[in-house]
Amino acid sequence: MSSDKIIYSCSCNSNLGRITTRILTEIGNRKIAKIVPLPDPFDDDRKFISKAKTAKLNITIDGCSVGCAHKALNIRKIDHLKFTLTDYGCEKGKTEVTDEIVNELFSEINTKIGEACA
Repeated sequence: MSSDKIIYSCSCNSNLGRITTRILTEIGNRKIAKIVPLPDPFDDDRKFISKAKTAKLNITIDGCSVGCAHKALNIRKIDHLKFTLTDYGCEKGKTEVTDEIVNELFSEINTKIGEACA
């Protein structure tokens, strides 16, 4: 597994959270990046910060524009590649969770991760 890439996500309790979780699972299964749970946004987690700041690439995937994963890294001043499913046309409460949409989004995100590491 590539420990030089770390991915964090918000699996909000919605259809977009289900899609995010399935994309994250695929990334983990293919060993594209190490999956790390989000810390509490208000904790001073020095070990988390240290690991994140030494990673070659930090990645966040959020279902909606609330951006929980993005905010957790942003508040700690950790640079990261950000993905938000609503930026890809997904709508909270409306977009159906299908293999097709998961595979399409996974492919797009995986390509952009590869480009960021090139």
